Amino acid sequence: MKETKKRASVLDRYAMRWLLQKLDDEKMDTFLNGLPGYIHSPLTDTRLLIEGLKEDGVPWRIREHFMTCVTSVELSEEASMSRASACINALLLITDTSAGTTVEQAGSETNGIQPVMERLEPFCYISNSSTALRALCVRGLAIREFLVFLADLDAEESLNQKFPKYLTPLYKVIRMWKTTETAQWTHLAGVSPTAPNPLPSDKEMWADVLYDGPLINFAVLAYAILSRAHDDDIRLDMAWKMFEILLKTFSLCQVRASAWHVPGRTRYFSRHVPRLVNIRELRLLPYSRC
Repeated sequence: MKETKKRASVLDRYAMRWLLQKLDDEKMDTFLNGLPGYIHSPLTDTRLLIEGLKEDGVPWRIREHFMTCVTSVELSEEASMSRASACINALLLITDTSAGTTVEQAGSETNGIQPVMERLEPFCYISNSSTALRALCVRGLAIREFLVFLADLDAEESLNQKFPKYLTPLYKVIRMWKTTETAQWTHLAGVSPTAPNPLPSDKEMWADVLYDGPLINFAVLAYAILSRAHDDDIRLDMAWKMFEILLKTFSLCQVRASAWHVPGRTRYFSRHVPRLVNIRELRLLPYSRC
C-alpha cells in the first residue's frame, strides 16, 4: 500500500508538471482557484506536492501571473483584483504549507511577499498615473491578503511564538512606513525596506504586523488616492473599491492602538479619511497635503 501511494504521488507530480506547461492566463486563474482544494485533499501527499511545485518553479509562475494584474490592459479592474487575490493566496498557501512540512531554510522569505513587492514598487511610481494607481491598489490588496491570512491567529498567543522567516519582508515593509513621516511617503520610491540588525524580538515583529499592519496599509493607500484625486485624466473606480475592501479588513484583523498613532497621524486621519468614506466621487475632493 505504501509503495502504491508513493507511485501515485510521483504520477501526480508528472501530471502537474504537464498541466503547468499547458496553462495560459485564463487557465492559470482556474488552476489557482482549485489549488487550495488539491493541496488540502486527504488523497494528496502534501510534502511531495509542495516540493514538486517549488522545484518546477510554480511560485515564480504565480508571481509572473500576478504582475499581469498591473501590466495587462485587457484585464478589467474586477478581474485584476480577483487574479491578484488568487495569486497571493496561492503563494501564501505554498509558503505556509512548506514551512509546516519542512525545516525553514535561510532565504525562505524570498518565497513570500518580498519578490512581489520588489516587482510592484517600480510601477507604483512611474509617470503613467493610471498604471501607478493600479499598481498601488494591487500592492494594497497583496498586503491585505497577507494580513487577513493571519487574522485567525490568536494574537496574544502569537506574540509568544517564533516569527516566521517568510513574513520578515512583510514586517520590513510595515516598519518602513511606520517609521517614516506621512509627508515623506512619496519619497520611498526605490527604497528597499530594511530592519534593525539584529531584528527586534519576535513579539515586537508580531505586534507590528498584526496590530499596526492593517491601519498602515489603509493609510498608505488613502494617501496615494488623495495625491491623485485632483488628476482628471485618471479613473479612481478601482481605488475606491480597494479602499472599501481595506475598510472591511478592520473587522477581520486585530487592529490596536500603538505608538504609531501620534498626533500628526491622528490629524491626517481626521482631516482626510472621513471625506474618503463619505464621498464616493473622489475627484471632487479638494486635495491638500498634511
